[in-house]
Amino acid sequence: MSLWIRPTLLTLELMAFTVMMAGTLGMIAAWASSVLSRGNTFQRLLNQLFLTIHLLIASFPLILQAVAWESTAGKFGLTMLTQTGVRGVAGSPYGFFGGLIATGWIHGITGASIVYLATYFGARRIPIALIETARLQFNENQLWWKIRLPLAKPWWITSLLAVAMLAATEMTVADLYGYRTLADEFYLLYAANPSTSSIIQTCVVPLILMVGGSLWWTITQQRSLALKHHQEKDFDVYDEYNSVQSSPTFSLFSTLTALCVLSLLTLIASFTPLFSTLLKLGQQIQIQGKTFSANWSAQLLVERLLEAPIVFRDEYFWTVVLSSFTSSLAIIFAWPMAAKGRTAIGIQRSFDFATLGIAIIPGPIIAMTVIHFFQLPVPGFQDLYERSIIPTSIALLARAVPIAYWLIRAGYSAIPDRQLDSLRLEMHWLRRLITVDRYYVGRSLLQAWLIAALFASGDLPASLPVLPPGMTTVGSRLFGLLHSGARFQEAALAFWYLFAIAISALILLRIGATAPKMQKNGVN
Repeated sequence: MSLWIRPTLLTLELMAFTVMMAGTLGMIAAWASSVLSRGNTFQRLLNQLFLTIHLLIASFPLILQAVAWESTAGKFGLTMLTQTGVRGVAGSPYGFFGGLIATGWIHGITGASIVYLATYFGARRIPIALIETARLQFNENQLWWKIRLPLAKPWWITSLLAVAMLAATEMTVADLYGYRTLADEFYLLYAANPSTSSIIQTCVVPLILMVGGSLWWTITQQRSLALKHHQEKDFDVYDEYNSVQSSPTFSLFSTLTALCVLSLLTLIASFTPLFSTLLKLGQQIQIQGKTFSANWSAQLLVERLLEAPIVFRDEYFWTVVLSSFTSSLAIIFAWPMAAKGRTAIGIQRSFDFATLGIAIIPGPIIAMTVIHFFQLPVPGFQDLYERSIIPTSIALLARAVPIAYWLIRAGYSAIPDRQLDSLRLEMHWLRRLITVDRYYVGRSLLQAWLIAALFASGDLPASLPVLPPGMTTVGSRLFGLLHSGARFQEAALAFWYLFAIAISALILLRIGATAPKMQKNGVN
C-alpha cells in the first residue's frame, strides 16, 4: 500500500496543476471569444479563426503535443539552442523542462483548448430571455462573468472533469518526462504481471472522478429542466450571436483586450510549437566536445519533409489501417446501442454508465486484460495475437466505442419524439436503423467515425503493449524516439501525422457548421 502513496500524490498533483491551468486559460479565452463574436464582421472572422485553431489543438494526440513542446523547450529545443532556456536545474544538462512542469504544461495547454471550446459554446446556449432580463442590472462584462459563466457551469465543469480524467489515466507524456503517475507506475512495474491490488490502486482516482461526476451531473440535470421553461417554442440559441444589432456590443477596451488575450494564447499554444517543429526539420546540430552549434537550412527542411513518407511509410500505413478498422468496429457497436437507448430511457442510462465506466479504465490495464485474454488456451488466439491487429483494435475500442456512442447519442437526441414514435410503430428497430436512422443521424455517424479514428490513432497507453511484433505506428515510433529528445526524425514523422489530423478536424468543423440548418428542419 505504501508503494502507491507517492504515485497517487503525483497523480493528484498533476490533476490539480492541469485543471487550474486549463480552467484559468480556457475561461478567459472563452470570454475573449464571446467579445469578438459580438463585434464587426472582421472581428467575427477572427473569432472563427481562433476557434478553428483551438479545435485543432484539442484534436491533436498528446504524443504530438510532446513532439512540439520538446522541440520548443526540451533537451534540444528552441529555448535551449537560443540559451533562453537557462539550465535552471542544478547539475542537469537539459534545463527546466521536465517532470511536473513539462507533463503539466502539455496536459494544461491541451486542456485549455478543451475548456475554452466547451465554455464558449455552453455560454451560447443560454435563453435570450434570461440574458435580456439580466441586462437591466449588469453591463456586458458583468453579464458574462456573473450570468453566462455560472449558467454554463455544466459545460465547463464537464470539460474540467475530462481534463482531470485525461491526466489521471494517460501515461505516455508522464513516462517521457519521468513523472511517475498511477498509470505510468502500473505500466512500468505491473504490466507484465498485474495483481488485483495494483489494478484497484490504479483505477481508484478515475473511479472517484466518475462517481463524483455522475452525482454532479444528476443534480445539474434537475436544474437544467427548470432553465428550459424559459425558452420559447422556436428558440434559436444562435440568434444573439449571429446578429450584431440584436444586443449591445462590448467596449473598445474590452475588444482590444480580448484580441490580445486570444492572440497571445494562440501564439503560445500553436504557433510557437509549430515554428519550433519546422525549425527542427531544417536544423543540423554539430557537437564538438562540450560545445555544439546549430545551423538551419530551408533545403534540409524540404528534403526531410519529402523523405518522411518514404522512410516512415510503414508507420503511416499501420496507423491508417488500425485507426480506420477500430473506428469502423466502434460504429458497429455504438450505433445500435445509441438507437436502442433512444427508445428506452432505462436502457440508455445503462449504456451511459457502462460506456463511462469503460472509458475511465487506464489504457495499460485495458491492454494487459486483452493480452491475458488472448493467452488463453483457445485455438487460433496465439496466431491472432502475433499476426493480426484484432487484439490491438479490441484494446482501442475501450475509448473508441464510448466516444462514438456519445456522439451518435447526441444525434439521436435531436430527433423529435413524435417522429421517432411514428417510425417505431411502422417497423422493427433494426430495420429502422438501416433504412431510416441512417438519414437522420448521418452527420453524427460521420463525426463519430472521424473522431473515433483520431483518438484511436493516438491512444498509446492502450495500444503500445498490444502491438503485434514488428508492427509500429506513428505514435509508438514517436514514443520510442522522443526519449532521447526531439530531433529532425521525430519532427518529420510528426509533421504529416499532424497534417492529416488537421484536415480531419477541418472536415469535422465543416460538418458541424451545417448542423444548425438541419436542426431548424427538425432533422439533426
